[in-house]
Amino acid sequence: MAAFFKSRKAIFLGVAIVFVVIIAVFFTLYSKKDDDKGPTDEYVVSTTYGKLRGTWIDRLPGKKLKYVAFKGVPYAQPPVKDLRFKGPKPMTPWTGIRDALVEGNSCTQAGTIGSEDCLYLNVYTPRLPSAKENPKFAVYVFIHGGVFQYGNSNSNEFGPDFIVSQDVVVVTMNYRIGILASLSLDTDDVPGNAGLKDQLQVLRWVHDNIANFGGDPSKVTLGGQSSGSVSASWLTLLPQTKSLIRSAITQSGTAVASWGLNYKREEFADAVYTHLTGKNSGTVAEKTFAFKEASYLELYYAAENATILLQTTKGVGTDISFFYLPSLEKRQQGEEELLIRNDPESYFISKEANDIPLILGETQEEWTIFYAMQPMFDNEALLQSTIKDLITYVPRSIIPGEDTQKLLAIEDFVSKISVTKLVDDIRDQFFLSPSLPADCNTNCRMSKFMNQVYIMVDSSHMLRLRSKYLSSPTYAYIFNLLSDYNHNRENLPDYLKNDVVHGSDLNYTWRSARNPQDFYGNSTASRAVRRQVTMLTNFIKYGDPTPMPTDVINIQWQPVKSGGQETYLEITDTLTQRSGSMAGPDGDFWARQFETTCRAGKSP
Repeated sequence: MAAFFKSRKAIFLGVAIVFVVIIAVFFTLYSKKDDDKGPTDEYVVSTTYGKLRGTWIDRLPGKKLKYVAFKGVPYAQPPVKDLRFKGPKPMTPWTGIRDALVEGNSCTQAGTIGSEDCLYLNVYTPRLPSAKENPKFAVYVFIHGGVFQYGNSNSNEFGPDFIVSQDVVVVTMNYRIGILASLSLDTDDVPGNAGLKDQLQVLRWVHDNIANFGGDPSKVTLGGQSSGSVSASWLTLLPQTKSLIRSAITQSGTAVASWGLNYKREEFADAVYTHLTGKNSGTVAEKTFAFKEASYLELYYAAENATILLQTTKGVGTDISFFYLPSLEKRQQGEEELLIRNDPESYFISKEANDIPLILGETQEEWTIFYAMQPMFDNEALLQSTIKDLITYVPRSIIPGEDTQKLLAIEDFVSKISVTKLVDDIRDQFFLSPSLPADCNTNCRMSKFMNQVYIMVDSSHMLRLRSKYLSSPTYAYIFNLLSDYNHNRENLPDYLKNDVVHGSDLNYTWRSARNPQDFYGNSTASRAVRRQVTMLTNFIKYGDPTPMPTDVINIQWQPVKSGGQETYLEITDTLTQRSGSMAGPDGDFWARQFETTCRAGKSP
């Protein structure tokens, strides 16, 4: 009997050992790797300031829309108190592990929204480095738009899922906007360009830290849309970014736009001071004290009133510009970094601009959504009054800035330009020409004019500048697809709902919680999302948006190269390469106007 139990015990022991071995082998072979952790798993990454805890996002189980997210990562000290208007200062290191699970504060806007403590970014990565793998994914750093006054980078509007699915690390950011971003006395205390400097600080943070998130700091593409595109465009011109970015994507906005530079920095600051204090004048010290001590709400309303006051002063482009913009910094070097020292064209002529590949995009009817909100819309009396006073809608970039004039030695020539003649020519072209379509009434003509002068004319101007002065290719596109994923249509009257308006291309790149997209479907809209994402991420990864054909891309996108003529890709339900101006049939007219303001052979 003892021998029987002894043999039974040996059998049970043997079975148990075999079972343990099987279980061990199973977990060795089939346990999830670090990059396949579930939604409840945490990830810790080190940065130059301390450790961060992120989390796993699996947007669509079974598909590739999954990644590791680090949200609300501080990239600079909160710009409060004495730092309110200064450029961003390095973050104070922390001890322990900081949660990066929730998006950071929106920056103050619209009077009552957001916080001044808002310098936070988000990082989304397909995989993190591990003992077994050291990925070096290309990186896309994106700047949100909002006319320099509104918005944030939250993932409900800028969901990175589709981009990350193509093995790209995505970085989005909040940055100072409105009066706190743009107010300038051109001093160390209130230097100006705070928002642009925040964005530059993000690029520096990415350069120093992104390798720990699986990104390659030598493969960074900077992008933006609308005012974010103007910012990205400016940053590509500045020497501070030469080691930080290798390419850029600008959508619906450039540094040469009429709303790309504040030409009334001093007048605006003076008007804000007057509305804050009731005083008509003050010393620099008095203005600095007033700006620092005022509450945000007081500053906001003072800036809004200053805007109303200054907009009564008419001149070239005053109605297609505003004041919450980047500005020139002409002071001597002090404590605060100097950023924009010259007008945008001069950076090309002086060869200071980054010579990097660029995607330059716009939509077919950029400004319809905003024009439809104007008092003149469908109001014949106001339309005729506007046409009579058309100088206020003439693009500022049509007359070279002072720095460009000096570089080209054309100051005397420009001073003799007849602005009246220039405006008359523009009025004739768009409103009085007998060749205009008979079925396009005054409202229709003004809409086409507005679409051009706010964005399209300057996109074309930027394309010509790059062709003339840079060697790197420019991939230009006009987005003209209407499908279920277009947004901003709800605010348009019925007869304009088929216009492909400002921002329509965003929903074909970013996942939107407001208008969810099917990335894997076979509808026209779904295929368009895959196509747009593929082209943009190809560019981010390889510097070429169409290096190879795919199921949704059957064309090779032809760039404008050095010395080349304008050409662009028209994006509808198909892809078509077009020759000609991004400003449309009137492009040659605008090009001639730019040439007219400079001596032959020396035009910018």
